[in-house]
Amino acid sequence: MEHAWVRVAVALIAFLGRLLYGFRVEGRENLPPSGPYIIISNEIGPMGTTFVAVTVARLVLSGAIKDLVGFGAEDVWWTQKRLAGMYTRSGAQPVSPGQGQSAATLLVALQALRQGKVVAMNPEGDMTWDGRLVPLRPGVAWLSLRSGAPIVPIVATQGGYDIWPKWADRPYLTGRCLVRIGLPFTLADAPQSRVTEEMTNRGMQRIWDEMLRLIYAPDSSFVQNHRTA
Repeated sequence: MEHAWVRVAVALIAFLGRLLYGFRVEGRENLPPSGPYIIISNEIGPMGTTFVAVTVARLVLSGAIKDLVGFGAEDVWWTQKRLAGMYTRSGAQPVSPGQGQSAATLLVALQALRQGKVVAMNPEGDMTWDGRLVPLRPGVAWLSLRSGAPIVPIVATQGGYDIWPKWADRPYLTGRCLVRIGLPFTLADAPQSRVTEEMTNRGMQRIWDEMLRLIYAPDSSFVQNHRTA
């Protein structure tokens, strides 16, 4: 029954998103057929975050994503627990706010990747206040380097912020938001037994560049002005 309810809720949100904001997903063909890989997403605003969650939910429900292990902050997780049903069944875990990239979480995620699963994690760890990409935390880069797993960005475009900024009480009724699935990329040719700070910083810069390109394109001037993580 819960499974059917989730399908209806996800389909309804996607329909309303298309109707009001032109919501659609680009790059489905870039999704690997199986794990291990790391899904990275952004939090560009409540509406953009919702569209990313709906996209991942539809991919899980359709079987395009299997064996998903994700991590969500408790304060958001329990608010949206109905839509989180498919994540719970797939082994997803709520974590305390700010602990999404703790050592304990990263070790659980590393073990999941070694088992061939898919790990979903936000490399920022916070939602933007001004529409700019929030500085990244090192967890995703470390995880990719240690596991050798590719990274697959699934991000909402700048319109997600324009529709509903974090500081606004409610969404605007105009705007346009897409969700883009980027090409998989790796930070190392093989799993690294030792990850240095320099390696992590290079990996974070690569993740930053990939996310910028997907979130803000075709606004190349914006991307150029926000190159440094």
